[in-house]
Amino acid sequence: MYGQPEIPRPDFLKKADEDFIKQATSGFGSREAASKAWFAQAERFMNQGNLDYAMRRYNQSWLLNPNNYQPYWGFGRVMLERNKMHEAIQHLEKAIQLCS
Repeated sequence: MYGQPEIPRPDFLKKADEDFIKQATSGFGSREAASKAWFAQAERFMNQGNLDYAMRRYNQSWLLNPNNYQPYWGFGRVMLERNKMHEAIQHLEKAIQLCS
């Protein structure tokens, strides 16, 4: 989640986020579809053991659709791999909440 909400995003990054959302949405037709596509890419990186790239794609998936449970599930998986259990649980609980 790019450190949000604890770390405020500077204006130039907010603009980059808006540009990314516009480009991804135009390619997939909706933010929801783009979010799922970016999640799928994240999963491929996760399965390869590339946690940094996986986290980047999970973040992009979240940026496209903060109400999609999948990026939170991915955040939790990355945090588990990094032995950050408390953070992992928080993300996994959010994923479950979004599924309910």
